[in-house]
Amino acid sequence: MERKFAIGTRVKGKEGDDGKASFRGRTGTVISYLSGSGYFVKFDDGREEYAYAHWLEAI
Repeated sequence: MERKFAIGTRVKGKEGDDGKASFRGRTGTVISYLSGSGYFVKFDDGREEYAYAHWLEAI
């Protein structure tokens, strides 16, 4: 399976119904990939969270 984002990619939580509410509009950096299309993202507020690719968009 091809990864949607590379490590180091800047991302933003998708707005609307396409994203998880707690990620909407938040920006951060992809820090690792987990099997199953999931990523650990270090958000600019300092929190590190797991997010599915379809909840995020590259910026």
